[in-house]
Amino acid sequence: MLCADDFGQNAQISAAIVALAQLGRITAVSCMVNGSDWPEHLTELKQTNVQIGLHLNFTHAAPLTWACQQAIGPQFPTLSGLLLYHFGLKKLDEKIIFQEITAQIAKFKQDVGFYPQFIDGHQHVHQLPFIAKQLLAAIEQFDFHPWLRTTYTDNNFCWSHLLHVKRLGMYLLGGRSFAKLVQAKNYATNADFSGDYVFSNKSDYARQFKGFLPALTDNALIMCHPGYFSDESDRINKNRIMEFNYLHSKQFLHDLAAHKFMLSNQIENFVD
Repeated sequence: MLCADDFGQNAQISAAIVALAQLGRITAVSCMVNGSDWPEHLTELKQTNVQIGLHLNFTHAAPLTWACQQAIGPQFPTLSGLLLYHFGLKKLDEKIIFQEITAQIAKFKQDVGFYPQFIDGHQHVHQLPFIAKQLLAAIEQFDFHPWLRTTYTDNNFCWSHLLHVKRLGMYLLGGRSFAKLVQAKNYATNADFSGDYVFSNKSDYARQFKGFLPALTDNALIMCHPGYFSDESDRINKNRIMEFNYLHSKQFLHDLAAHKFMLSNQIENFVD
């Protein structure tokens, strides 16, 4: 499964994701319901054959709830700011976290017309223990059963992966504990994970993507962040363009075939 993140963050990202979905180049889309252009392009997205999930957000744009705005500020902090709460340097009442999560789920349901088919997190914040606990409580309150993205799996736990700076960061910030938690709660999750790399204007995304494939097992999930040109306020905009160009190309299809992978929007065979 190839999942495009950040739908709704801005119109250029959403339009590019729809274009790839219409071509069948991605099979899942993760939506940021507090993004500046949500729900623009949602109608077109729903007409494609992709799974649609919630990109739980605590590090971009404005919180949906008044209580969270009062506690954190009119805008969410950056990831480094959010980690102050993770490490206990700042306090945030768990009820406020729960309310914000339920508001984002309810907003998704209201606008999309159904509950998220899956849930992940912007910058993987859903795996932080103080958020993960409230996320599962919110899902139980709404009484639906999405599958949940994990960045840690038994298949990708090896020192060669953990020496990768981003993979190590995701592991240390709750990746392993979240994976064990969702499996204990019998939520379906991806059997393998990839797509993380260090964003740089010098990145060769085609080379990066081909590097993801050899180590992946069956029923894997790869995340991606495609987009059209927007503006410099999006710090990874140049990477988004590179990702879109590659995923739109024939080379992408050739690389999948060369490694004997096919894209799927089904999760029946994912770990549960």
